[in-house]
Amino acid sequence: MKIIPTDLDSAAQQGIISPEQAKKLWQYLETLRPDQARFQALHVLYYFGGVLILASMSWFLTNAWENGWAVMGIAGLFAVLYTIVGNGLWTKQNLKIPGGLLITAAVGLIPVFVYGLQKGLGLWPQGDPGAYKNYHLWVKGSWFFMEIATII
Repeated sequence: MKIIPTDLDSAAQQGIISPEQAKKLWQYLETLRPDQARFQALHVLYYFGGVLILASMSWFLTNAWENGWAVMGIAGLFAVLYTIVGNGLWTKQNLKIPGGLLITAAVGLIPVFVYGLQKGLGLWPQGDPGAYKNYHLWVKGSWFFMEIATII
């Protein structure tokens, strides 16, 4: 059974409990489960936004830029920005879902950052594996550093 503040107000209006008791009871009930998870449409929008960030940044950085240094710089800039904003939302605003999603988006940009670094340096353990957009078609040993950096 789900109880909302108006339920207690209604009980007080009917004389079952006093308004003061209703207020104290609601305060007590709030302390029992302050951060209880629940499904909300807003959460779906948060997650959709997180997926949109990762998809758009990966697509933009791998299709719009051939210069590895530019890819690395933009991915690094956004990763730092997402981390700072996400940490602020998580700790200062107590908005765990959007903060966590921004931090996750920052972690998701690490392979793109490392790809840009490897492309800029020409550092490929098993030869240039080709465009990053082909990663899911042909996983090669040259992608190894991206995987390790993301795990770390």
